[in-house]
Amino acid sequence: LRDGLMHGNSNWRQHVGEARIDEVERTLRLAKKRMALGDDVQQALPFAALLINQKGRIVWANQILSDEFHLDHAAVMEEDYSWEQLRTRFTGVPVDAIENALIAAEGGTWQIQVEVERGVCLPYEMHISPIDGTEEAKVLVVLYSMVLMREAITEQARLVADPMRAAIQTLESGPWSPDEEA
Repeated sequence: LRDGLMHGNSNWRQHVGEARIDEVERTLRLAKKRMALGDDVQQALPFAALLINQKGRIVWANQILSDEFHLDHAAVMEEDYSWEQLRTRFTGVPVDAIENALIAAEGGTWQIQVEVERGVCLPYEMHISPIDGTEEAKVLVVLYSMVLMREAITEQARLVADPMRAAIQTLESGPWSPDEEA
């Protein structure tokens, strides 16, 4: 597929009928669209994410995971990393969380601590989603930095509090009439 059909090699057309050609071309368009969507979603994720297979091997991880946890991305993508190797850097993850997701299709969300560098731990939220329906069960793990969440909440609070503070100061500063601007 990769070297032939997907890249426009049309030698196969001489061996099939017109109806089959239309069917294959429709299927190819759909496959290309899905592959492009998958690539786009993987690149657009704004947080660390990884995919774990039934054997506990990391079969996919985005660059953000490698960057945040100082991992060799090429080694991770070559399946040289297992969930157990990465899990040793996490505190607060139930031991059987990945097993439950793979076997019983039970996901969940946990507040954890992650050692991002030796001796430096940061709070993260970890969400585990079982993925079923393929030939092999997999688990998607998403790790979201609570430091980023705290900054976002602080900014949102400031956006609400600053106008309220200004309105209170205006009201406290003396008489105010509806004709005056705040």
